[in-house]
Amino acid sequence: GRPDEARRLAARLLAGTDPAPAGFVWLVGAGPGEPDLLTLRAQRVLGEADVIVHDDAIPPALLSLGRRDARRIAVAGGAAAETGMLLAREAGAGRCAVRLVAGDVPAAAETGAEAAVLRAAGIRFAVVPGIGVRAGAGERIAA
Repeated sequence: GRPDEARRLAARLLAGTDPAPAGFVWLVGAGPGEPDLLTLRAQRVLGEADVIVHDDAIPPALLSLGRRDARRIAVAGGAAAETGMLLAREAGAGRCAVRLVAGDVPAAAETGAEAAVLRAAGIRFAVVPGIGVRAGAGERIAA
């Protein structure tokens, strides 16, 4: 939608005057763990990811929504600083990384620590909340 800016950017890229593109990290909530309960944004970023860093509890059906050639790295809980550094390395190398957590990102304590590591490293990131999980959420309401 901004042709003048696109032309300037294309000219800089063709001239080789721009540094390598910076990577990006998406912190994505997997919600209750069912593929059809992911948000549309979560599905989109999984399909764009070069690497998917996920809780070891994430079901294979969710991981299969990522690109076939995307690297998948399982991480155990409680290693937030190490996971944050892994994400920072991937994004620093120009890759798009998705951190897929069980449940919702704001409710996951480790993603707060991971976000702090990313912030300190100057890595751009965004949060994609998962669908909230609560008792009785899957029950039908009688009409």
